[in-house]
Amino acid sequence: MIMVGGFHLIKMINQWLQETIKTEGYLKYDDLHVDQICGKYKDRHYWIEGAILSLVVANGILATMNTSKLYLRLTIRLRDEDEYLDTNINDINEIYDNLHKSTPPSLYVLTADQIIYLKDNMKINILGLDLDGYDVYYSVHKCGDSDNYRSIMIIASCGKK
Repeated sequence: MIMVGGFHLIKMINQWLQETIKTEGYLKYDDLHVDQICGKYKDRHYWIEGAILSLVVANGILATMNTSKLYLRLTIRLRDEDEYLDTNINDINEIYDNLHKSTPPSLYVLTADQIIYLKDNMKINILGLDLDGYDVYYSVHKCGDSDNYRSIMIIASCGKK
């Protein structure tokens, strides 16, 4: 399942998880962008592939760390121009079509208190995104004339699938 460079991917994610948990970096929303994990994922055409694989790998690693009160969140930033703000995301192709031009997807470690706000977002199913046991949310934040943003957030809890 893990392609060439997979050991590097596992090592990078493991180091990030260990450091984030040790320093409680999750309280500051320290994240790991997919383009920092593997050279292949510097190319935005591979961001979704790399992000999903990284989430699954991180979830497996977190399950071995005895951290039952921590969760993983993958955030996929979407285009935020005004004409896109009311666009719904229904399938994996629409994620690719709406992917933000310059912000790679990122992994976060969160506490239960940090994910409570997700209940305000729309829980969705995305065709072609087969992630049994993970919760997928669509978030749109309209903040006036600027700072609008949309994202897909995928939540995993402590190695549970």
